[in-house]
Amino acid sequence: MSSSDRARTTMEDMEKGENSGQEGALATPLITPRHSDEDYYSDTNSGISSKIAGGGEDQIIWMVYLSTLVALCGSFEFGICAGYSSPTQAAITKELGLSTAQFSLFGSIATCGAMVGALTSGSMADLIGRKGTMAISSCTSVAGWITIYFSKGVMALDVGRLLTGYGMGVFSYVVPVFIAEITPKHVRGAFTTLNMVTLGCGLTATFALGAVLTWRNLALIGFSSTLGSVVYSSFQVAMCSLTATRMDNTGRKPFLLVSASGMLIGCVLVGTSFFLKVHQVSSASVDAIAVVGLMVYGGSYASGMGAIPWILMSEMFPVNVKGVAGSLASFVDWIGAWTISYTFNYLILWSSYGTFLLYAAVNVLAILFVLIMVPETKGKSLEAIQTALNI
Repeated sequence: MSSSDRARTTMEDMEKGENSGQEGALATPLITPRHSDEDYYSDTNSGISSKIAGGGEDQIIWMVYLSTLVALCGSFEFGICAGYSSPTQAAITKELGLSTAQFSLFGSIATCGAMVGALTSGSMADLIGRKGTMAISSCTSVAGWITIYFSKGVMALDVGRLLTGYGMGVFSYVVPVFIAEITPKHVRGAFTTLNMVTLGCGLTATFALGAVLTWRNLALIGFSSTLGSVVYSSFQVAMCSLTATRMDNTGRKPFLLVSASGMLIGCVLVGTSFFLKVHQVSSASVDAIAVVGLMVYGGSYASGMGAIPWILMSEMFPVNVKGVAGSLASFVDWIGAWTISYTFNYLILWSSYGTFLLYAAVNVLAILFVLIMVPETKGKSLEAIQTALNI
């Protein structure tokens, strides 16, 4: 073989070897795939990571349970604060000599504090974290209850109520968000619904313990009452518990539709009872219709509209806007609560049955909104939900 032939052969061998190396390089992916969201979920806010595939490590799962339980203490305090003014009205008014207007302010000022709490909760949660925000809210609530306990006049009473309302507003946002972020997707709906279950337990405890405790002692333990109130709030707890057990199998949207439809029926029943009473028709059945309407409304609210919007809020907003968007959603919720509380007596004076028919019309709009606008998030990771919504 001549020198030129040997050179040509060498060049061909080099080219073959180079091409083989390139083919091998192309066969290897540039980016090694990591675990998908189906197999791994990591929460940067809480520092808790849970391997979903195979159930995860027992120690981590128990940490999720414990963290959820601690967060739910805030929901329990929420329920206590929400129910406190109703059973204590007669005792507080008599002991401190409050007028009707003064006690009305005491009862409603908590919602004003909750509005402020809702507005600041998102930014606070992003700045110092979810756990730090719950700690500050807890301290504010404790300060409020102590102020109420030692109050000798209307000013201290209102300040204490305002502080507990602020804590209530913060808890209303940060608790469901925290729980949604630390729990695996296949149990996230059930765990987040426990927020409403625990809130109902707080309401029940407030009504039940009020029968044996003074208003000061009720405030001291952060917790007065009629049998009907206890039965009603207990019924709400039962409905919330039912929702929690079926949420991740049935989905969010069906529960919302059933809940809004039940609330619509409840409002129509109560409105009908007032209509019959005003026109003195079938007087014997008026009370029964009203009670059935209230129970249907309360149970329907607890089974869906009371809990699921908070679940959706914690699932749908991306991390970069979750704080601000969550605060805005909570603020709108408390604006609505204040609006209903403030206008109810005026609407009743206008028309007792017309008031509840108006509320029924609002529920019709809610049903249409859920059908057209609300997405289904059952069984989806937080990232998949946000990708589907293009946010």
